[in-house]
Amino acid sequence: MDCRVVRAARAIPAEMLIVDGVRKRPLREVAARHLPESIVWQEKKAMQYGSGVMREIERLAARRGYRKDLGRYLQQTIG
Repeated sequence: MDCRVVRAARAIPAEMLIVDGVRKRPLREVAARHLPESIVWQEKKAMQYGSGVMREIERLAARRGYRKDLGRYLQQTIG
């Protein structure tokens, strides 16, 4: 990432990041200048859910017999 972007992001006071329960407020305000509001203001999902990665991990765990114990599957897989 460009160091200027990182510097600008780090300069934003923490109390401005969540305003009236809206997370990532400064980013959304900038995005609102360029994107439809329906995209800008919708609730975001964690990457592993929105990308489908979590679903794939669960599928792999189930295939190996860890349908109910995803944590144990991950511990054994990762090390």
